[in-house]
Amino acid sequence: MSIATVDSRSSSPRSRTWSLHTRRRAGQTSGVHHCILMNTAAPTIANVSSAPGPEVVTSDTRGGVVVVHRNGSVSWRFSLDETHWSAPSVWQAPTVNDFDADGSPEILAGSSRGPLLLSANGTVDWQQNGSGTYTATAQVDDDPAIEVFTAGTSSIRAYDSQTGEREWQRNLTNARIRATADADDGARVDLYLGRVGGAFLTLDAQSGETEWSTRDLKKAIRSFHYPSSVTLTVTLAPKWSGY
Repeated sequence: MSIATVDSRSSSPRSRTWSLHTRRRAGQTSGVHHCILMNTAAPTIANVSSAPGPEVVTSDTRGGVVVVHRNGSVSWRFSLDETHWSAPSVWQAPTVNDFDADGSPEILAGSSRGPLLLSANGTVDWQQNGSGTYTATAQVDDDPAIEVFTAGTSSIRAYDSQTGEREWQRNLTNARIRATADADDGARVDLYLGRVGGAFLTLDAQSGETEWSTRDLKKAIRSFHYPSSVTLTVTLAPKWSGY
């Protein structure tokens, strides 16, 4: 996979300022056989290092994570193959935040083998086994650490981002977390999930218990009560959407 930046001030559609092959390491002259041109994650723009300006943080479907400075130089690369995982894949854009409330940013990557939290210099803070292709984050309890939620092929899991310990698990197949919010003004954050086949449900983010669920989305929207200040947006997808 390759990433590039384009000068937004230029009228030329080809005014590329720099480009980078995400799987190419120092001294490697060719990396075409590593190139992934489909199903790649969108870049995340965030301050990761102490260098001035934000960095570009991105990943590819073969488990590579790279942090690039705004001038195109590579800060660091990490491959999930370097862990004990076998052939992990990353589909969702990495998330950057101070998850463990230590004053420094971390990078969260969800993968087919489980979630992984990397420090700002690219070392592993923690990793957990269990499919976690899709991730979401929210502050749901009294401690300063942000909770991490993952969705895979068979379950939804919640983790403490400071320790990586699993807080709860729900066995739900083919689900994806679409949003985290206190949309019903209940002073507790909920997870809003969609499932292959059209089911829609919400879970209490602190306990994992089901708040409500339905297979009739139109009926759910008509009967759902929420404050006038909250706008509920629902995205409809085909019966099989590929996640």
